Amino acid sequence: MQSGRIERLPTVLGVEFWTVRDWLRESSLLQEAFTALVVLGPTAGVHVSQRGKQRFLPPGAVQLAEPGEVQHIAARGEAAAFFIVWWQPGVLEAAAGEFGLDTPVRFADPECESAKLSRALQTLQQALERRDEAYAIEPVLAGVTRCLLGLPCAPASVPPRRLHPNVGRALERLRDGFAERISLDDLARETRLSKFHFARCFREAVGIPPHQYQHLLRLQAARRHLERGVSVEESAVLSGFADGPHLSRSFRRWLGVSPGSWARGARSHAGTPETPLLST
Repeated sequence: MQSGRIERLPTVLGVEFWTVRDWLRESSLLQEAFTALVVLGPTAGVHVSQRGKQRFLPPGAVQLAEPGEVQHIAARGEAAAFFIVWWQPGVLEAAAGEFGLDTPVRFADPECESAKLSRALQTLQQALERRDEAYAIEPVLAGVTRCLLGLPCAPASVPPRRLHPNVGRALERLRDGFAERISLDDLARETRLSKFHFARCFREAVGIPPHQYQHLLRLQAARRHLERGVSVEESAVLSGFADGPHLSRSFRRWLGVSPGSWARGARSHAGTPETPLLST
């Protein structure tokens, strides 16, 4: 049975901490922040697909992601556990400025081999699990952030990854109109490609088909509506789902919990460092 927590420090805005245990699922996450994932021990690992590559992460391994990237995370036979730190873009770039680094921040390679960052992330997770006070966790988080920004794989001079212009236009269309009905034919016409060629180019660039990308955008939007106290039914309509039951089925497949449970967890723990949301 999957379990876990999402935590936020009341004194630190724009950063979330996810601890997930007993993971036996396959799920795609469309990142809206900079993230660092470390696999927790003692035995099982996870498979991550990102930027067209598949990688097995054993305990202690770290994987990075930029905003807008898709990560597919899957367990293989044995329940796994992992910890993710999410920095909103403005937060990490502000930290880079404080540390004397140029912005914007880029990850040249998501496959991070830093034992130092792995240890720092695990130390942070343990501090959160012990329920240390926020004033004690903040310097640990600062150390993780400094370590991340100092990695050779995260220099500010790395240029943005360039997408085929046609794929870039399709991504903009989907982001701007994710709640609308957008067909593969619509996107192909907009990019002036045959729909089969467009679909192949999109999947090669993004890692998932256009309809799945749009579905993840809807789920992300619904999650944020729920956290702000919007009802399940209204969140469904605002995010492009047919109705509340449609959102509920999709949300449970995505994160393993109902949208109502997610919303109740966010409301009942608003303003505190811990928000348990991922138990099923």
